[in-house]
This record gives sequence, C-alpha cells and structure tokens, in this order.
Amino acid sequence: MYNFFNGDGSSAYTLRAAKTIGDASGREYLVNTRNSFFGSSFVSLWRVIPTFPPTATNVALQATVTIGSYAIPPNAPQQGCSNLLDTNDNRIYNAVWRNGRIYGAFTQSFNFGSGTVAAIRYLAINMGTNLAEINTVYGADGFYYFYPAVHPNDADDITLVFARSNSSEFGGVHVTGRRFGFPNTEPSAQLQAGQECITGGRWGDYYGIARDPSDGSRIWVYGEWAKNVTGINSDFDWGTQWDQTRYVAPSSSPTPALTRLERQTGNFFTDGTYFCGLSSGCYNATVGADLAERINVSEAVEPGHVVEPDPNQPKLYRKARTHASGVISAHPGMTLANVPGQSMLPRPKGWTSVIEEASFSLMNGPKTLALSVSVRALLEGSSSPRISQLASLPLVYPEASGDSRPLLALMGRVPVKATTENGPIHPGDLLIVSATHPGYAMRCADAKSCEGAEVGKALEALESGEGLILVLVTSR
Repeated sequence: MYNFFNGDGSSAYTLRAAKTIGDASGREYLVNTRNSFFGSSFVSLWRVIPTFPPTATNVALQATVTIGSYAIPPNAPQQGCSNLLDTNDNRIYNAVWRNGRIYGAFTQSFNFGSGTVAAIRYLAINMGTNLAEINTVYGADGFYYFYPAVHPNDADDITLVFARSNSSEFGGVHVTGRRFGFPNTEPSAQLQAGQECITGGRWGDYYGIARDPSDGSRIWVYGEWAKNVTGINSDFDWGTQWDQTRYVAPSSSPTPALTRLERQTGNFFTDGTYFCGLSSGCYNATVGADLAERINVSEAVEPGHVVEPDPNQPKLYRKARTHASGVISAHPGMTLANVPGQSMLPRPKGWTSVIEEASFSLMNGPKTLALSVSVRALLEGSSSPRISQLASLPLVYPEASGDSRPLLALMGRVPVKATTENGPIHPGDLLIVSATHPGYAMRCADAKSCEGAEVGKALEALESGEGLILVLVTSR
C-alpha cells in the first residue's frame, strides 16, 4: 500500500496487516510505526472495511497511539569477528488481532545501563480504547535483541521469538513469553545457539510465529541462526530453527522433546517438568489463600508483619513505619521468585563481595535464622588488596530447605499483626500502618485520607490490644 499518511502528515511506513484470530466483525486492521532516523513516539492503527462484491475498500486511520520514544537500533556485534549483524529498522515485523487487541513487535535502540543496544518493543493495543495495554521494552544490558515476532495463544498469553547476539555470542534463536494478567516478561530461553560469525550484512530477517490451527494453546516459532554449513562461505551460513511452544501447569506430564515448556522462572524444559526452587513445591493446595513473592529484608520479620521498602538499603524491606507495601505471608497458596542459594546479604555500595564461609544457627524458634558470613570484598574498579569483613543478618527462615527469604503476600487473604491503638477493628475496616508499632496495622479512621496507604480490608474483628487477624490484601 502507498500514498497513506500518519496523523502527523508523514508517509505511513511498512503497513503491517494484522492476522485475524476469531471474529473481527467484518473488519481488518493494519498497523505501522513511523520509521525515522530522528526517532518517533507513536504507532498508527488503520481500519479496513471491505465491501462485497469487492469494488472499493474503506481504509481509514483509526487512531494514532502514543507509546513513548523509539529510534533506529544499532547493528549487533557477534563473537569472533568485527562484522556486525544488521538489525534493520523500526518496522513492525508482524501483527495479530485477537479478542479486541492488536499485538505487534519491532526493534529499537535502548540503554539498559552500560550502552545503547538493540532491544525489542512489543505492544498489545486495545482496539476499543485505542490505548496500549501492554507497551514493553525487552532486552538485557550488553546483549542485542532483534527481529521479534509476537503471537497470543487462546488464553491471551504472549509468546515472542527473536534473534540475539553480542561480542561473546553468535547469532541464535531465543524465545520468551508473558502470561496474561502478569506484569513481567519471562527471561528468554535459547532454542538454538549460533555456531560462527556471519560476515554478510543483511541477516536474520524475518522471524516467524503462528498459532497451531488445531490447538490454540500451542504457538509455532521459527528463526534464523548462524549455522556453520560445510562448503558455504560464512557470509551465507545460516540455518532455520523451528519449535512448538506452549504454557503448561506444573503438574503436566512429560511431552515430546521438541516442545519447549514455559515455567514461572522463565526457563523452558523439554520434558515437561517444573521446578520453582523449593523442594516442598510452589503450590499449597490445602493451605493458604494468597499469592506471595520472595523478598530480601534488612531486619528480622515474622509472618503477619506489615513491611515497606527500607529507605536506607535499596531493594531490601523492613517493618513498615509509614506506608505499607505488603504483608509477610505465613502459608501462601502460591509462591514466586524462589531462587535456591541466592545471597541474602545487602552488598555495600561500591563493593564486589565473594562469600567464602557461612555458618547458620537457629534462634527463637524454628522460623528465625541467624546468618553469619565471612566476606572477602574488593572495591569495584580497584586493584587494591582484598580485605576481610564479617557480616551478620537475622532473617526469616520459613522452610527447612530451599529458599530462605521471607514471603511477601501480593494479594489474597493474609493473617496480619494488628493493634487497636486507633480504636477497635471490625470486619470491613480499612487498615493502615500503625503509628507506634512498626510492622503492625491499625484501623483507618477516615477512608478518604487513607486512600493509597491502606494495608487492606479487615475480615475479622479485634476489640482491644494486639492480635493476628485475617485481612484481604490487594495488589497496589
């Protein structure tokens, strides 16, 4: 198509026809970015209403959707040579319409911290509101992600396939996903590693993705990788990898080796198994009514304590003094972010630490752990001699084995430590952080003044003193 213009008057570049999954009520859709070396910040949505018999076609610019700035990506380095892989431009590589949303993905430049790389931008745009419900930049510091293809399954879970390389990695095929209703993209899994440096410039475009016509839970993906083909010059050496992906419950039985299966840590297994990091499992079918995530803490906490980020130690939590960020769960129905063996000590700013010795002792019951670690530390960017330090940190230890970090209840029914310092608590009362008891909740006297600061809604009464009551905690 040509002679079509974006809302700002620029020529519509590489309009991508959306594949329709389901009934779009006689309409079809197109989507495009504004390809510009000077960058842009929107995508254009086009509505197509064909007439029957086919004489004229009604094509109209439905909306200009602002998604934030993007620019042309840099070309990608690869292992073993100075040649760069062409990452192309900002064009949308594929688009899918399903259940009232347009899904699309393209490559852009992005700096994750140590320099500009090629990254993936993927979108899910609500065609009723013309707003981007999902608008995510995905990639990693020091790595180049490009040529993405995106597709939802019948449950609106997203699958992405793409190329990846950097100065220590040949061009290979990777896949990732995002469950419907979850905020994060999973870490990627490698489907096929590259084998050599490609000396030709244009390489890799385009990757493909499609829903299985007989099973809407399965998504087929394929992509190019740097294969060392006997008798072929390195500028043309490439292979095509194809795979079938799907999301499965942890209890699923083994499946064929070709099928990659997503698990909540983002890794894909070929045998259908699932391991979240705990020997006891991640699903508690008979206890618990909340969803919880592992966190690191700067002071000892117990189930029921209300917590907040520690202002003096980023990424650590402490007993809440001002605003609630959640409650320490006792028996969650499901746990997330379990990482066996992860260090629980905060790293001093500017220091790289290597744990050499660790000793463990139980104190004050089976759920409190004193951790003493001998640390040899080296100042980052320095060649000064290593020095020895001794660090000690009390932590909640909720299980006899596996991940030892506390569980932060994200939502659900949770027992909470409460006090009646602000009056008796009755079912339905909003609770906020106690003014005098760190880690405790109290009744909110004025619901309007507590908006945004509430711990949750009381499901049980507490007439006087302190106690543990059931509270409905909602995500915030």
